[in-house]
Amino acid sequence: KERIRNPKKKTKMTDVIRKRFKVLYKNLEFTEKAIEGFLELSDEFQLKAEEFIHRLNEDRNLVSVKRKVFAKGGKINVLEADFAYSGRIYYQVDSQSKIRIMGIGTKNTQDQDIAYLEREIKSVA
Repeated sequence: KERIRNPKKKTKMTDVIRKRFKVLYKNLEFTEKAIEGFLELSDEFQLKAEEFIHRLNEDRNLVSVKRKVFAKGGKINVLEADFAYSGRIYYQVDSQSKIRIMGIGTKNTQDQDIAYLEREIKSVA
């Protein structure tokens, strides 16, 4: 895996990606975990993830949902979609149809991503 080792460079890249996504994807909101997950992807996976994000921003009906990931209480759900076979994006759609990207990762990070989602949903509920 390609990872950013220098903390200052990682902070700068996080800021760059956050600003880029805010300008390009006005219908989406990204968590810090999603941006960090995006940066941990290889260049090829970043491109595929961004292609998926673009489609989701344009029309969420253009993307297929792999499954719903429910919190233990079952009240709030997160949708899981995949890209480039082993890439994963987790997102929520609220009552105003605003889409919040909760996490981005791969099949290898799936268990940690779902554990994060459960903690995040628990803290909101």
